[in-house]
Amino acid sequence: MATDKFQLVGSLLRPQDLLDYKNQIEHREDIQYPFYDAFPGYQETEAKAIADIIAAQKEHGITVITDGEHGRSMWHLDFLWGLKGVERYISDHGYAFEDLDGGHFETRKDIGIRITEPLSGKNHHYLTLFKETKRQAGDLPVKITVWGLPTPLPS
Repeated sequence: MATDKFQLVGSLLRPQDLLDYKNQIEHREDIQYPFYDAFPGYQETEAKAIADIIAAQKEHGITVITDGEHGRSMWHLDFLWGLKGVERYISDHGYAFEDLDGGHFETRKDIGIRITEPLSGKNHHYLTLFKETKRQAGDLPVKITVWGLPTPLPS
């Protein structure tokens, strides 16, 4: 466990060129993973954004490095969509929630998934992002959001 007082947690603001790609990806019905093949220049833009955020963290003395979640939109769903055997689609409605005050709200509609075959994580984009973040971090530890089952906290 890190003993530093400060670490980055969560998503960092994306540069405009990466945000433009993300907006295109999120609003298309025909996106299949790996999606970046359908967007010339995406991988280079993502790689530059991640390299820039890693450099900024090092420059500011952050000792646990993250990729700023620049390679993800909704980390848990991006993880699922990246598995072989999962298909992404834009549904007619999002997931409905009710808050404690009785109000209702609906999540984004572009978050549907279908299981189409046995699942596999081989060649998952998250693994590529982690390996590259680790390489650029050098000797510093790396933290990257990966969907998984919660582990119990020590008592």
